[in-house]
Amino acid sequence: MNNKLSKILKNLNKNNPGELIEISQLYFEMNKFEKGKYYATLARKAMQKKRKIKTEHMKNQKTLIFLLILFVISCIFACKKDESIPDNNPPNPNTTSYDTIYPLDYFPAFPGSYWKYVDSNNDTTLIKTDSSYQKDYYTIGSAAYISDTFFVPIYNKIPIWAYEAHTGPISNSGSYPLTMILSDSLPIGSNWIIYNWSGTQVSRKIIVKDTTITISSNPYYPTIAVEEYYSYGPPNYIWIAKRYYTKNIGLIREDSYNSIDSTINTKQIIDYFINN
Repeated sequence: MNNKLSKILKNLNKNNPGELIEISQLYFEMNKFEKGKYYATLARKAMQKKRKIKTEHMKNQKTLIFLLILFVISCIFACKKDESIPDNNPPNPNTTSYDTIYPLDYFPAFPGSYWKYVDSNNDTTLIKTDSSYQKDYYTIGSAAYISDTFFVPIYNKIPIWAYEAHTGPISNSGSYPLTMILSDSLPIGSNWIIYNWSGTQVSRKIIVKDTTITISSNPYYPTIAVEEYYSYGPPNYIWIAKRYYTKNIGLIREDSYNSIDSTINTKQIIDYFINN
């Protein structure tokens, strides 16, 4: 764990919320809660900065419209000095606002998107996101920590925080409520724990990056492959699934391994729509 954390910290980009969230998760797993909170705060600030940059053009347009409205109102008052204008737009009493965690390139779970798959048994699966961002937060009971609230996309009924899925609350004490799906910044061979309870540990590992996966004669590039496996038994070092994520598309293929009969069921993408 320390070697992995050292590698991430060495090449840390403090403007990358995905890396900061990952570091925060590692510290929480090591029970270093103060450092975990610190990097969670940095991640929130990075998300806010990214959101501000993304909306800067929109704000400029709104500013021009606002100035035009002020000009029109001033003309009305100049021409009708004796007329009173009623206030038909009282201020909104609800002043609470929340930042939005937008989807990242290899998991673009934008609201209103969908992905359709067919598996080895010729069964089809449709995965959708909710039509709008929803408020979400998480708690860590052992650290008495409550995160900030954000608007996040909901993918197949699961809140998505950048490259992490909010699969909690988790009952086992000290567990981190977010599980990392993948990373586009970590090198090949990097791994992380997603489950550790009652003598069984499950991890994920990056096994390939920037590769091409061909499905029905269609090439998908660049693609990152992530393997999920039992990293501590029982059972020990048996892979569970291999998932392939393509930039600006998301999950394109999943190979699921059945350890009982040693069969593999492959699910591949046949249609998708990214609402971005």
